[in-house]
Amino acid sequence: VESLKAELEEIRLEKKKISDDQINIQNKNVTLERNYLELQENVTLNKASQEDPKTSEEAKKSLSELQMTWKVLGVSKSERECVRRQIETALEDTCRRKLEEATNTFVETI
Repeated sequence: VESLKAELEEIRLEKKKISDDQINIQNKNVTLERNYLELQENVTLNKASQEDPKTSEEAKKSLSELQMTWKVLGVSKSERECVRRQIETALEDTCRRKLEEATNTFVETI
């Protein structure tokens, strides 16, 4: 009986260790995913702001502050990827909107 109790205790300890290891792995995974998203966002920002170093530095500072805020809030991967895509297409979107505005103004003046 004592041997079975000792074996049961060993199994319980092993189970707790496995559970603790699983939690640690999950926490590391969350951290790795967050770091990966931050890298993707930084690369996107760098691509979007290659032409103007001053704008690039201001944007990097803003993105860094945004990433810190997201970290505190626990913003989802899908939300972050949506913002990353917006950064990626910001210049094209702005040019398209300005062209539409200019075209509408032109049409109104005719």
